[in-house]
This record gives sequence, C-alpha cells and structure tokens, in this order.
Amino acid sequence: MTAHRVAKDLHVAASNMILIVNDPGDAATITIDRNPAVVELVTATAETRTLADPAGPGVTCVIVLKTDGGDCVVTASSAINQTGNTVLTFGDVNDSVQLYSIQDGSGTFAWRIAGNDTVAASS
Repeated sequence: MTAHRVAKDLHVAASNMILIVNDPGDAATITIDRNPAVVELVTATAETRTLADPAGPGVTCVIVLKTDGGDCVVTASSAINQTGNTVLTFGDVNDSVQLYSIQDGSGTFAWRIAGNDTVAASS
C-alpha cells in the first residue's frame, strides 16, 4: 500500500467520523449539531429518543438502527411530514430515515422526511 493510499484512507475515515452524531441513549434527546449528520441508534431493549427541532434550514441527517436489541421509538419535537406525524419507530437493523430541515409557516424550523426505508411513521 502506498503512502498516498494510506493518507487518503485516513482522510476519508476522519471525514466520515465528523458526520456521526452520538446516540444519546434511552430516553435522551438527539440534537443534530452538524450538517450533514448520521445518527446510529443502538438499543439493548425497547427504547425511546426525542429528536430536537433543527437549528436552521437546509440541514440533512440520516438516522439508522445500527444495533437492534429492541425497537427504538424516536419522537420528533414537531411534525415530520404534512400528515402531522411525530413518531418514527425503528424495528430492525438498518431501518433508516433521511430528514431535511425547513422553516415552517410559523417561522420555526422542522424536520421533513426525504427518504424512508422501513421506519414506521405515526402520530
């Protein structure tokens, strides 16, 4: 392996780590503080999280169930779609949802679903 390849691999690894927002654990709040962001959920039993509203428009994040010890129910602080859903239930490893932030009609910021792979959305 060349020195260039090692340096490139280290740069890519470091860049990917910057994206990771640590899973806060059961009954805690997920706060997205970078853009883009990836949250890898890890559960030991059935657990919950709260997803804080974004701080501004145009933020993107992916939330994925990395380790499935039980379902993870993530409740957003405000609606995540036009239907008014606020709850995302991750049931199996690799269930994932991609979110983006918007400024809603009241001048506050909210998440919207850009993509969903087997995550149940409900009220």
